[in-house]
Amino acid sequence: MRRIRKDRGFSLLEIILAMGVLMVGSLGALALFRIAVDSHRTAEDQTTAALAAEGLIADYQCFCTHKALQQYEANGGEPILSKQSYELLDQQCANFPQFFYDLALQPLNADPDITIGRATELLATLRLKHFPEEGLDDGQKDAQAYIFKTVFLLKPF
Repeated sequence: MRRIRKDRGFSLLEIILAMGVLMVGSLGALALFRIAVDSHRTAEDQTTAALAAEGLIADYQCFCTHKALQQYEANGGEPILSKQSYELLDQQCANFPQFFYDLALQPLNADPDITIGRATELLATLRLKHFPEEGLDDGQKDAQAYIFKTVFLLKPF
């Protein structure tokens, strides 16, 4: 006759150890989720900043060309943009209200006066400041800043 053993299960100590190992592994996975969420938020902010910068730079390039043409026509063919730099400070983005920007335009040519038949290059430096709408606490009051630079080529008329 065979004897049937009644102690064929897991002991309480084995179950507690297994639960501890499972908990340590789960906490590690949760930490990775937190890192992934932070990385996603950063990537989303950078993408939004790039889209806002692209739109602002395109708008100001069109604005500068249009203004230069108007000034040229008003001045009777005289140079219309001088060697000075132009700056706009603390402007709010129309399509992205959580962004404020500073824009500096600086002529790159040795003689940057715009006349008929000559192109002028302007260095555009755009500094976007991102103020998150939610989740601001004492440690997050500083805005995240992104700097974009490009060259405007104002073509001859």
